[in-house]
Order: sequence, then C-alpha cells, then structure tokens
Amino acid sequence: MSKTINALALTFGLLASGSLVTANAQGANPASAQNNQATSVGVTVKQDLADWRQAGFDEQTYRALSQDVYGKAYQQRYAEYQRLRQLHSQAQN
Repeated sequence: MSKTINALALTFGLLASGSLVTANAQGANPASAQNNQATSVGVTVKQDLADWRQAGFDEQTYRALSQDVYGKAYQQRYAEYQRLRQLHSQAQN
C-alpha cells in the first residue's frame, strides 16, 4: 500500500510539474512577441526619421519651411517624404 501511495504521489508530482513547465512555456510566448513588436516599432520609427531627413527636412530647414506649409518647397519635400514612407512600408510587409 505504501508503494502504491508513493507511486501515485510521484505520478501526480510529475503531472503537476509538466503542467507548470507547459504553462511557463506558453506564458513566455506573449512576452517574446511583445519584445519583437517593440523592436519592430523601434526600427519603423528610425526608418521614418531617416526618410524625413532624406526628403530634406533637417531641423533648420523644417523650421524655415514650416512658416509656409503651403509653399512649393515644403510641398515638394513633403511629397518626397510620403513617397519614401510608402516605399518602406511596402518593403516591410
């Protein structure tokens, strides 16, 4: 009888530990997915800034051009920025 109880206790212990390992493994996936998503967002933001600068909007130029957002120079640069963003968003998908 004692051996049967020990065997049952061992079986339940193994089942419980297996459930715990499975729960931990499943719980790790969302954190990993969040980390990947955060990395992806960081890459997107950096690419967006690079596109903004490549379109001709450095800090001084933006300050000068933002006085007239309907002006030709601003509109041309903004159109280039939008083209670059669209190009890079398609490349990411």
